[in-house]
Amino acid sequence: MVKHRAWIAVGVALAAGGVVITDALYNPTGATDLDQLWHAARALRHGLDPYQVIGPGGAVFHWDWAFYYPLTAAVLLLPLSFLPLLAARVIFAMLSSGALTYGLSAGPRWRLFVLASASFLWAAGSGQWSVLFTASLLIPWLAVIYPVKPNLAVAYLAGQNRLRTAWLVGWAALVLVSVVIGGWWVPDWLAALGTAPHFRPYVFHIGGPLLLLTVLRWRQREARLLLAMSVVPMTTMIYETLPLLLIPSTRRECLLLVVLANVASAVQLTLVHAPTEAEYIWRYGDITLWLVYVPALVMILRRANEGAVPAWAERLTSRLPTWLRGRAPIETG
Repeated sequence: MVKHRAWIAVGVALAAGGVVITDALYNPTGATDLDQLWHAARALRHGLDPYQVIGPGGAVFHWDWAFYYPLTAAVLLLPLSFLPLLAARVIFAMLSSGALTYGLSAGPRWRLFVLASASFLWAAGSGQWSVLFTASLLIPWLAVIYPVKPNLAVAYLAGQNRLRTAWLVGWAALVLVSVVIGGWWVPDWLAALGTAPHFRPYVFHIGGPLLLLTVLRWRQREARLLLAMSVVPMTTMIYETLPLLLIPSTRRECLLLVVLANVASAVQLTLVHAPTEAEYIWRYGDITLWLVYVPALVMILRRANEGAVPAWAERLTSRLPTWLRGRAPIETG
């Protein structure tokens, strides 16, 4: 079975690499989100500060946005910075897509429909971290990458069953290495984030407070994930909805959410217009809210508030009303 899963993962990884190469051939001047990290890693190797040389008018890499990543992301990309940019894009897409596919194939076969979603295709093709982050929900050790996007780390940790000591060690090591290489970079990073008007929580959108109803199913890891993704500031582009496609529990639900994600992407490409990029992203959030987030909420609310939680959480919630406290899963055998 493991060998079968591996071959599926290899096939999808090769396909993802082929898509990246094809896109580069037809759009040689185009850039992906990974490009800024590749340039940031190379800047570090040459003793330069990525926060100063990447962004609008950047001396190393001209990018429409400031460098919003913590330096941990550039440090993690250091190995790929020794390769040509296109090779780095291809390898990143292949590793990310292969990992997600391997994780998906461990469950019901219908979960592989996620690979046909605009959420996955856009994320894999544009060098987004959401593919690896989503894979971490299926392959827990991948959570060591969380320091590359602390805001998303909060949301994804809510979707994990427990906190692992190995993660803490990995996070601490990555942060320590980044400080050794780039000095105390946190003030520069926070200053860059202060110029990011498009990082806003979904609950601020019209109808967004509805997502807070997920607290009624707090025992479900899927509910905790959706709740956290509703209140954490993030971009509202379709690729960030990828982890929500793990919420369906049946083939029909999975197909429905994949189709809705594709419709949301099509609407974004054809009907959404705005005078600024930040406003465009905000308006697109209105689309993903109603076509992806709300349907995922309905799927969660249809299930019982049942799931295993740590002992401290059981003690903390023991005085809640029965309808809100829920129950631990019934053990059989």
